[in-house]
Amino acid sequence: VNQAMCDVYGYRQAELSRMAVLELEVAETAAEAKGRLALSLATPTRWAWRHRRKDGSPIEVDITAQDLEFQGRRARLFLAVDTTARNRAASALQESEANLARAQRIAHLGSFQWPLGPDPAPCIWSDEVYRILGLTKKEHSNLTLAGFFELVHPDDRPGLQAAQASAVEMMMQPVECEHRVERPDGTVRHVRTTLVVTTTSGGE
Repeated sequence: VNQAMCDVYGYRQAELSRMAVLELEVAETAAEAKGRLALSLATPTRWAWRHRRKDGSPIEVDITAQDLEFQGRRARLFLAVDTTARNRAASALQESEANLARAQRIAHLGSFQWPLGPDPAPCIWSDEVYRILGLTKKEHSNLTLAGFFELVHPDDRPGLQAAQASAVEMMMQPVECEHRVERPDGTVRHVRTTLVVTTTSGGE
């Protein structure tokens, strides 16, 4: 074991050198832990495992294994990357996005982002926008801003286009526009769209 492992797991090097790898495992049963260990010995690959620090706290690690020869004996080198903080941040982000989606569904309030520029890149639409437009996300994942304008009532397109131009010109100032949307099933929805143009961290 190296010092980095000692720092992450909270053990001294001498302690880890005397331990079996099963003593680090977080598993429901000993059989489960032995099964995962047997799989790791049989197939050199990569796994996401749960281990336990010396203080008893769980740790999530990505483990990569590689067969090699060490001091004349067959051995396997394990590299463990602590992913605990990254996984928790990802879980928190997923929960936040799920809460936002629920709030949008309840309020019938959708959100979208569109990239400015000459290329008609697909926009990023929230699930509620698809419901408002009467579209399925699976079939219209590449919907562009031009495609969105095709769903706007022809009489209302000039007003929405003028609002878009004003938003670009005013930069960071919200511009509102009320218009109708003609859904594929023929029904009409009255929509209030608020446009705000911002810049990325790179200034674009």
